[in-house]
Amino acid sequence: WIICNPPFHKRPPLKTKRGGSLSSISRERARFAENLPTPTLMQKASGLLKPGGTLWVLQSFQNERECIEAAAMRSLSLAERLRIRFRPNAAPKRTILKFEKQSGSEAALGG
Repeated sequence: WIICNPPFHKRPPLKTKRGGSLSSISRERARFAENLPTPTLMQKASGLLKPGGTLWVLQSFQNERECIEAAAMRSLSLAERLRIRFRPNAAPKRTILKFEKQSGSEAALGG
């Protein structure tokens, strides 16, 4: 299994105050998707998983489609989806996606 809560904020990192510590700069950078693009995450995860292996990803709901499409390109098929709402009747804010790595023959057949 791999469980991942990748950065998903799209805005560029804020300027750190002059004299900010290296750890605060690194922490700020880690919050933004440009430092771990979804296709890169899926490529690395797919390379680490054996066929039948599982990847769980917590994502912003607005990035759900991009995540599913990037996974499919790397032989990772969507097995489960959980959409998280912060209030009843509100639009989803987060999504938890479970992907399973297909074997070589399943990937060639399209699932």
